[in-house]
Formats: sequence, structure tokens, C-alpha cells
Amino acid sequence: MNIEIKTKRLVIKKPQIRDQQKLISELNNKEVSKWLENVTFPYSEKDADKWINSLTINNLEFNIFLENNLIGGIGLKEDYQLGYWLGEDYWGNGYATEAGSELIEYAFKIIKIKKITARYMTENTSSAKVLKKLGFTEVGKVLIFSIARNEKVSHTKVELIKT
Repeated sequence: MNIEIKTKRLVIKKPQIRDQQKLISELNNKEVSKWLENVTFPYSEKDADKWINSLTINNLEFNIFLENNLIGGIGLKEDYQLGYWLGEDYWGNGYATEAGSELIEYAFKIIKIKKITARYMTENTSSAKVLKKLGFTEVGKVLIFSIARNEKVSHTKVELIKT
């Protein structure tokens, strides 16, 4: 199934091999990777290949494109946990909120799920604001290992329940 979700400014879809170098350049940035649990730093061609190939397995993990240019990633893991990231040059423009809103709407309307969870590194106030705008509420704290940081980091767990 080839899902493509369009927002006012963005397209949420699977990346192609041609997007590999852009993916590497965006994630090979310490300011981006330090906020992600499962991304290595430095981010290599092998890491990008693994990501692109894994997308055939999970149909709800995508990349975010602005004018056909890869700017980030977003998805729902098998347990409907929302995750997202943006390249540093794209921070502060509302792209994460816009993409998140459309993916959440898709999940509730098309897939008919009732609850989406998420978590963010507690010190990541920007991510906290995005999730609050999307309607998530805090449900607890947890320590999670960050590959890029090579240490356990405090995370805030949040959830969004369809009413």
C-alpha cells in the first residue's frame, strides 16, 4: 500500500533511493540526532539504506517533504506511538505540527484507532509544544536510552485519545 498524505504545505510519503543523501545530511546533524532515541550519530549511508528498506515493513512510517525536498520524518510505530523529526533548517515553521495533525487525522479516520501515544526528551521544549498543540496530555516519565547520546535520557510520555 503506497500511502501519501498531503497537507497545505507538505507531503507525507515514503522516501525513494534518490532521497538518501538528503536523509543523511539532515540526520547527520548533532543538533537533530541528539533529540532522537534510535538514530545513530554520525548517520551513515548504511543507516539510510536500513531506514529506507525498513519502510516496506511498516506502512505508517514516512518522511516529510516540502516542495519535493525531504525535510524530516514522521510515523506511527506498530503500537501507534507517534514519532517525528525535522532537519534543523526547518525548525520553527509549524511543519511538525502540520504533519502530525494530518497523520493523526488519517490514523483516527482511516485506520480507526482510538489512542496514539508519544514521548519526548523532557528537556526538548519544542517537541513538548508540538505535542501539546496536537492535543496530547502528559501521562508519566520514563528513562530511555538514546543511541546518539549513548546514555539514558528522561522522557515525558503523552497520549491522545479519540473522543
